[in-house]
Amino acid sequence: MKILRILNNNAVLTLDEQGREKIVCGKGIAYKKKIGDMVPENTVNKVFLATDQAERKKLTALLSEIPLEHIHAAACQFFLHFRFGFIAIYTVFYSL
Repeated sequence: MKILRILNNNAVLTLDEQGREKIVCGKGIAYKKKIGDMVPENTVNKVFLATDQAERKKLTALLSEIPLEHIHAAACQFFLHFRFGFIAIYTVFYSL
């Protein structure tokens, strides 16, 4: 995936092999990167695909303001709720 725009240190707007724009997130995914660089697949934790231009702009603006840890915690919470039918209270620890 080729970087089209750096949203923050943990999220970038990319162009995939099929020509679709995607927002990908990962801890430090944009660190020392610039527009045109390739994103290594092993650094990607989450992928967001917007279906239309207006939706893509809203998602880009939103994700540029949210820390990756919050996105990850919300995705984990959604999975637990979807998979097990309840909302769990938990703490996410990240090793540096």
